[in-house]
Amino acid sequence: QSEHHLTMSNTDWKFGEQIPFCEPYWYQGYPSPYYNEGHKQFRATCRKFVEEEIKPYVDEWIEAGTYPLDLHEKAYKAGIQGLIYPKEHGGTPPENYDAFYEMIMVDEMARVGGGSILGQNGINSMA
Repeated sequence: QSEHHLTMSNTDWKFGEQIPFCEPYWYQGYPSPYYNEGHKQFRATCRKFVEEEIKPYVDEWIEAGTYPLDLHEKAYKAGIQGLIYPKEHGGTPPENYDAFYEMIMVDEMARVGGGSILGQNGINSMA
């Protein structure tokens, strides 16, 4: 089974390794009083973005000491950047936004190991 196993169907969402106690309980498809379908869909969006737009290039960007600035626009259009701000202020909060969405985004971004990506995203959250 792949490290980045992702199973998605309407009723069964699983992320990460399916080894007992290796990942949060809800990653393995168990119910959670905190994470709902919106959170699961958002995690899938973040994971897809990281897998396609960041992970293949992160080592190259670290070596170069820079990254393409249009990455911010891509993340914004994907609904990942700006998620903590209200729509009337240009934010991209998911429906029924709560703090778990930001934790999901940080968790997914951290998977690439590029600290500068998390740092830049944190700066953008403060701006």
